Amino acid sequence: MTRTIRGLLWGTATLLAAALFMFVFATTHFVQERSIRKDAFADAEVLARVTFNSMFQLMSTGWTRAQLEGYIAGLDTAVAGSPARITIFRGERVSALFGAIEQDPADPTVRQALASGTPVESFQGNSARFVFPLAAEERCLVCHRNAAVGTILGAIDVSQSVEAVISENRERMLLAYLPTIPVSFLAILLVVGHITRRLDGAISALRQEINAVNRVSDLRRLATADNPLSFAEFNRIGHGIRRMTERLREVAVDRELLEFEIRLLERFVITAEIVRDWREQVGHLLVEIDAVLPSRALVAGFIADDGGYETEVFWRRDADAGAREAMASQLRAAFGPMHAQNAPWLPVRHTIADPAHPLCESGDGADFRHLRLLTLTAPRVGGIVAIGIHACPTDEPWRLQAVEAVLSTLLNVVGSIKAINRYAGELEYHATRDPLTGLYNQRVFWDLLGAQVARSRRRGHPAGLLLIDLDNFKSINDGYGHAIGDTFLKTIAAALKQALRAEDVLARYGGDEFVALLPDTPAQETVQVARRILDGIGGTRITTEDGSTLASTVSIGIAMFPDHADDAHDLFLLADSMMYRAKSGGRNQIAVPSPDDLAEQFRSAGEHTLRILRAVEQQRIEPFIQPILDTRTNRVVAVEVLCRLRSESGQLIGAHDFVPTAERLGIMHRIDLVVLRKAIEALTAEGFDGLIFVNTSPRSLVMDKVVEQMTAIVARTGTDPARVVFEITEREALHDADRFDAFIAELRAPGFKLALDDFGSGFSSFQYLKRIPVDFLKIEGEFIANMMTSPTDHSLVCSMVSLARELGIRCIAEHVETGPIFEQVASMGIDLAQGYHIGRPRPAGPEAANGALPALAA
Repeated sequence: MTRTIRGLLWGTATLLAAALFMFVFATTHFVQERSIRKDAFADAEVLARVTFNSMFQLMSTGWTRAQLEGYIAGLDTAVAGSPARITIFRGERVSALFGAIEQDPADPTVRQALASGTPVESFQGNSARFVFPLAAEERCLVCHRNAAVGTILGAIDVSQSVEAVISENRERMLLAYLPTIPVSFLAILLVVGHITRRLDGAISALRQEINAVNRVSDLRRLATADNPLSFAEFNRIGHGIRRMTERLREVAVDRELLEFEIRLLERFVITAEIVRDWREQVGHLLVEIDAVLPSRALVAGFIADDGGYETEVFWRRDADAGAREAMASQLRAAFGPMHAQNAPWLPVRHTIADPAHPLCESGDGADFRHLRLLTLTAPRVGGIVAIGIHACPTDEPWRLQAVEAVLSTLLNVVGSIKAINRYAGELEYHATRDPLTGLYNQRVFWDLLGAQVARSRRRGHPAGLLLIDLDNFKSINDGYGHAIGDTFLKTIAAALKQALRAEDVLARYGGDEFVALLPDTPAQETVQVARRILDGIGGTRITTEDGSTLASTVSIGIAMFPDHADDAHDLFLLADSMMYRAKSGGRNQIAVPSPDDLAEQFRSAGEHTLRILRAVEQQRIEPFIQPILDTRTNRVVAVEVLCRLRSESGQLIGAHDFVPTAERLGIMHRIDLVVLRKAIEALTAEGFDGLIFVNTSPRSLVMDKVVEQMTAIVARTGTDPARVVFEITEREALHDADRFDAFIAELRAPGFKLALDDFGSGFSSFQYLKRIPVDFLKIEGEFIANMMTSPTDHSLVCSMVSLARELGIRCIAEHVETGPIFEQVASMGIDLAQGYHIGRPRPAGPEAANGALPALAA
């Protein structure tokens, strides 16, 4: 049971006071009782001797027996009512000479006195007893002839009762001591109160010192505190605690340091913020370091692409020119000599972690006693070769040691942050660029074309579209080889950029086709730009190794928004048609649509639209499936559902021919629902129980009640929703972000899965991963197809696979067209593969299967 010192003091003091009271009372009573008994013995002895003297005087007169009996009766009368009693015993010699008298039998005390001849004192009960033996003297022999001197003739027994006196004395003592009880209690109260106050003060002071320890730095204050604590014992305890804190400081680890190290390790996790601005992330890291160890700056050295040294200084607060120059000089002196002497030093870049902080002046930045640097002889990830912390002066050396201990981790974190940022930038660049010419690729072109059409429609500005095709590239490529062909294409691309304005958009559409988008450009200026291109390309030449000179011409088709079309897809089809007209007209020409061309185009578009509407109304929609293989087991574990329309003549219409029109007409969601229902029914009839990837248009997904209808279709067929994976094309997914987020939550609720299709083909790949909880990542097929010959594409695929693995997302490689590509995909650890090497799309259903998927598995 736990007790308090205050309670113990009160209890002990009360018990001690009670015991002391009882002890004093008992001792005093005992002493007084002994005194009363002693007085009683003295009184008894006096009475005995007085009685004997009285008897002797009477006997000297020659008394008779009657006088003796009268004397004894007189004694009884004299002591009646008093605590005394006198008894005279006649000895045997006297009885023999004068006869016996009536007397009480002699008890042992009397017999002892008679036998010994000496007085006997005893206390019996509450009476003091004195037995006085009567010894014969010379003068007694006159009457007592049968005795000799010293013969015991009898005894006088005097008994003095002290019971009444003792009782009365006890009562008087109680009455005398009772007033001392409250006085004693008050004294105890004052003494205990004084002691407890001093105890409380000492304990409170000690508790405050201990409670003030919240971090390792507080141990120093506790260890050096020398406050007296009122009691020597507490001072000894405090001294022991201070000795203990000195030992603790040698082994303790600050909680803030542990939390900082945890946050430091978390920096290895890839986030969209790191991808967006690596310097901002390192600045945040410096703020966190400053919370553990007050620091002025974090410095990092990198090997640049040209072999020189890049130096980054991240200041906790803004620094003036003097502080910056002092830091730059110190860094060159600190880790420059450790690397190649002829490597150039690039200008030091300064970044402010928190510009809101006051200015760091030269004097603050020039004290490098606490600059802790870790340098490497060979660069690590991100090209980092040095990392350092410029700490503020501190009297806690353990903090500097702690930061030194994490410098290696910090080096890897900062290097990884920069590497991820750089790789992400490269990934985004190559995802949007044609790897040969560096121009925008086809996918980005369509994004930009759609955005420009929407912008021009909103502002009422015109825009021109040029479709450019080389007239004789095939003969150059076939006659001189692909290497010369690639060189020629790069030369043409450079000439096209030279002929265009800075605000124009140039893309390689594919092969030897290029496309140029001219924002805010009327028809007349668009034609002028096209002619400038003809002149520029006409003057372009390259010389082969055998001395041959190669040249080419181009055919250009023009379409204007909104004069010729107000839809991106129609605008492109018209420009494409005009390009073929220019070729058929003799090449090296420009073709602009005439009113008849527009009428024909609109008539064709109208007929195409009617064909699609009738096909949808009559549900002439047929699902095709393409197998997806598990690279580890070589078993088909999934299929992708593709969509085809059957025309009235029985001809199949591919998705690329009807999807843009269906989306423009707002009927794509109807097509998707029919495809989903037919595909699941057909696959169920085949006995397939693997995953079903549905290539669904994002525009249809955000339509009202589409998810509800899809869930109902899956439920009616008895299919587990977890088997259905909806593919979202990244370049279209987030155009209506809020509505799309609501759709994602609604889609995940029944258990459907998500796949991000064509990953790496758009601008915001990492933003999609951050926002959309995808289960599968389908790597853009262009990267897969080219990774055997392009180191860049190979590195990008490796980065995507590593990223997906870190995020717990399964990867699917598209466009696996050959055995070597499949082997490469499997060796890279990509989970699933899809492409013509695995299997071509075929109609869904038992009648079309014919053993086409012999290894189907769940």
